[in-house]
Amino acid sequence: MEAYLDERFEPLTEIPEASDVTIRVLVNRGPASTGVDPATGWPCYR
Repeated sequence: MEAYLDERFEPLTEIPEASDVTIRVLVNRGPASTGVDPATGWPCYR
């Protein structure tokens, strides 16, 4: 599973949720984004 994720996705950001929990947000390497979300600066795919 790790190899699949590493091959297809790259880290976008990490969100600290609690003192011992961090949520990692990944972005798909494949499709090109259609723009950038103005609030977050994250890529958009719509």
